[in-house]
Amino acid sequence: MGDVMLVMAFSLVGSIVQLPAVGGGAQLASVLVYTKIFGVETEPATAAAIVLWLIGFAACSLAGVPILIQEGLSLGKLRELANHEKQAAGEAAAQQGESAR
Repeated sequence: MGDVMLVMAFSLVGSIVQLPAVGGGAQLASVLVYTKIFGVETEPATAAAIVLWLIGFAACSLAGVPILIQEGLSLGKLRELANHEKQAAGEAAAQQGESAR
């Protein structure tokens, strides 16, 4: 049980500290814990890290897609909402900069 908790902790920290513009922090942290702490070779450690990520990603996706459909949303609508939020944040920052003068 302690070994599993160690892998989970490293994966969690890795997911918080993502690699810039690439992602993969959780996978890298999992590979490191497997190779450096448990002495697993690089190839099986990499495969295990990717499988762990896929299981977590698939579980969230399988739960999230029906909820999106139920709420009447689509990936395109989510993208549109995100762009609208970015524009609103940019306008708010510009207004704040003008009022500071």
